[in-house]
Amino acid sequence: GAGYLNSNRNKRGVALDLKTEAGRAALGRILATADVFVTNIRRRAIERALRLAADESLMAPFLEHRDVFLGHSTRLANAGFARGHRGLVRMTTATLARIDQSYTLPQAARALGLSHRQYRVATALSSGASNKQIARQLGTSEATVKYHLTRLYRQFGASKRGELIDLMLEKSLLPIS
Repeated sequence: GAGYLNSNRNKRGVALDLKTEAGRAALGRILATADVFVTNIRRRAIERALRLAADESLMAPFLEHRDVFLGHSTRLANAGFARGHRGLVRMTTATLARIDQSYTLPQAARALGLSHRQYRVATALSSGASNKQIARQLGTSEATVKYHLTRLYRQFGASKRGELIDLMLEKSLLPIS
């Protein structure tokens, strides 16, 4: 509808068949230059993969492809899909915790007292994401994103998003894109 067209104006999308070598090669070329990569892997597919992996206690594939969980982590953390299967609940909880910890916090950010979550909000902000997009990406609420941004503004003495990003780049806290 009109809302979709308005919110996705000036954005490009592509569908790839990743089962083919050509599709995987195209994805590699896209990822080498893309600012943002969005996938349409559905939560149910992730839940099915977690069920299959729980029997073998396989966590590594989820850590290797951690960005698949972006936007789904809150719903998965509730583990409603795993009712009655304690092993699956434990593995899902442990996997989500390991994924969150796998995002490394640079030493300079750690020295300033930034949390992992604040750093991930700032990194998403530097890519041009809105509060709503950051919330979806991190699987949290907009209010939580605003809370972290407010703390970052105070800590760096910034009053605008661009100013915060510039200050963090000056201190080498954010990757230069």
